[in-house]
Amino acid sequence: PWHETEKTLGVFGTPLVDTHSKFLKTASYGDTLLVNVSVTEWRDKSFVQVYRIMRGDEAIMECEEVRIFAARRTDGKNGIRAVAIPPEIQALCS
Repeated sequence: PWHETEKTLGVFGTPLVDTHSKFLKTASYGDTLLVNVSVTEWRDKSFVQVYRIMRGDEAIMECEEVRIFAARRTDGKNGIRAVAIPPEIQALCS
C-alpha cells in the first residue's frame, strides 16, 4: 500500500504524466477481454507502462502511459515532485 511506501521509501504514488491510446475494435457487454500490462522502459524518475486489451486473438485497444514516482515537496510548498525509482520497487516489477 502507498501509505507504507511513503513511510519506508518516501514515495506515495505513481501519477500519470502522459498517455496515448488507440481504440482498434469495438467491445461489448459480455465480451471476454484479456488485459496485458507490462513495463517497457525504466527511466531515472519515470517508467513507461503499456496496456494491450485483447478479445481472443484480436487487439481491441493499445495504450502507452508514462508515470513518475512521486514524493511530497520538501520546500514547504504544497505539491509533488518526481523522485528516483527505488531499486527495490523496480526489482519487484522485473
